[in-house]
Parts: sequence; structure tokens; C-alpha cells
Amino acid sequence: AFRREVIDESAEFMTRHFRTSLLQLADQSSSNGSRGVAPENFLLSTTFGVFVRCFFGIFPDDERFGLLEKLSAVIDLTNGDDREVSLALDELAGILRQEAHRVAASNHNPTNSFLSEIARAEPSAFDDLTAIRNFIYIMTASWLDTSGLITWLFKELSEHPDWTARLPGDIQLKATDGADPLSVRCVKETLRLRQSEYLYRRVLDDLPVEDFVIPKGWLLRVCIRESHRDPRVFDTPNEFNPDRFLARSYPRAEYSTFGASRISCLGEHLTLTLGQMFVEQFALNIETSTREDGPLEYRKWHWKPSSKWKVHVSRRDRQPSAM
Repeated sequence: AFRREVIDESAEFMTRHFRTSLLQLADQSSSNGSRGVAPENFLLSTTFGVFVRCFFGIFPDDERFGLLEKLSAVIDLTNGDDREVSLALDELAGILRQEAHRVAASNHNPTNSFLSEIARAEPSAFDDLTAIRNFIYIMTASWLDTSGLITWLFKELSEHPDWTARLPGDIQLKATDGADPLSVRCVKETLRLRQSEYLYRRVLDDLPVEDFVIPKGWLLRVCIRESHRDPRVFDTPNEFNPDRFLARSYPRAEYSTFGASRISCLGEHLTLTLGQMFVEQFALNIETSTREDGPLEYRKWHWKPSSKWKVHVSRRDRQPSAM
């Protein structure tokens, strides 16, 4: 169901959606004067629009969109109110079941989505409560993770204007030599520095590590964040340098953003495509400057920018207002 074609067909929507959303954020910032805006929750909502389109084939102008956003916010692994979560799951499952049945019965080509792929291949799949709840949890977990990446992309591009200034020219160039465009390299570098933190694996046999042995059956934490800062692999590892991905390629044993084994993460293509579209629209449409910031914070599953972080955002087709 999670076919690349669904993601590729969504790219045009992603471009329009990110452009519109970033310009809305610039207008909101302008109305706040010099105080700036806190972008994190705005970017969370913006990313939700992309995931609902890809997963469910539903667009932000659909009358059901607001309810989907409300229900998805309740379905959170950290929400301790089991009854509230269960009710939200049931209501969201009902919406998706209706949509799946509509798609399966339609004589027209519906919007291609992961839901439509499942509904066409197995029309009864969404009558299985376990299957539909798993589908919902895949969407919500990946949305929350990816919105964190989008937030970090916003911050890295804001803090590295020299790299951001290079992007419009690179976008126009459209390199044909097989190398990743700068926008994709920015995504990969942000993932290396910010969003890839650890993996857990069950130890299948006693595992010698230097003078120690990790016993069979133990749960092993693989420290991806630390390995991505290994100076033996990455020159100046704490520096934001997307061009390191031009100089060489990194095997999964060194760059483990999408897993450390030969089996790739299902969300790799979606993450890179969505990130690329966001980076390009950021560079083409807005300029930013930090108004307030603080130390990083560990919230829920990831390190995140400070909750004090605020930026001034202006449209690139306008001169920034005097501060």
C-alpha cells in the first residue's frame, strides 16, 4: 500500500501546501510586529495536511479535515486517558471505513492514497478493527515524527542563511549528474544532526563487545545520535554541512537515519520527498530571523528546539519591516 507512486503523485500538492502555509505564517508574523511567532505548533498542523492527503486521500479543504486533526491529536501514545483514546480511534476508524467503502465502490479514479491502495486491493480490510487501528497508528506516529523533522529543518535553515541563500539557484539548476540536489542534502544533514537518535534491538545471541558480553535476550540500545557525530566518519561532525553528502556516500552502518540493517524504513521516500518540498518552499518564499530562543528540550520521543523559540517571518516578495 505504501507505494512510491502515491508519494510522487502527492508532490505537487506538497509544494502548494507548504508554499501557502509558509506565506500564512509570514502574514501571522507580520501582524505580531517585532514579537515574532512560535512556529512549532503551526508546522505540526501543516505537516498533518500532507499526511492526511497521502494516507487517506483527504485534503485540507474537506469538511472532515478539522475533525480528523482533532481526533488524531487525541490518539497519542502518551495520552493516559484510555477511554478518550479508544473513542477517538473508533470515530476515526468509522470515517476511514466509510471512505474505503466509497473508494472501493467508485467507478471513477479517486485520489491516489495509501487508503485507496488498500481499499482497491482488499475491500474488506477496513472492516478489520485491528488492521484499521494499526493503519491509524502508523499515520499518527509517522506524522508526529516527521513534523519534528520539519521543525528542525525550519530551525536549521533559519540559523544557516548562507546555505538557504544557495538553494534558489540549486533549485533552478536541476542537476542531472545523479547527485542529490541541495534541498535533499539539507534534509539528510538535518536528519543526521537532529532527528535520528536511537534504535532498540533484541540480542539474539551473546554479543562480545571489547571486554564485555551483552547477554542473549537483552534489549540493546543502538546510539545513532552519537554515531552520527563520530569524527572518524564525519568531518567536523557538529557542523551543519549538507555538502558532505556530495563528497561521499555513507553505508547504513555509518548513516543510520532510516535503520541500520539492509531493510529500509517504509517512510524513507515519503520523508525525503516531503522534506525536500518543504526546504525548497522555505527558501523560495520566506526569510526568518530569531527573536527568542533557549536550550534544547527533550519532549516525548525526541530532542526539540526550546519552547521559548520565536522567529520573525517575512515574505521574500516583500522587504522585511523595520524592527
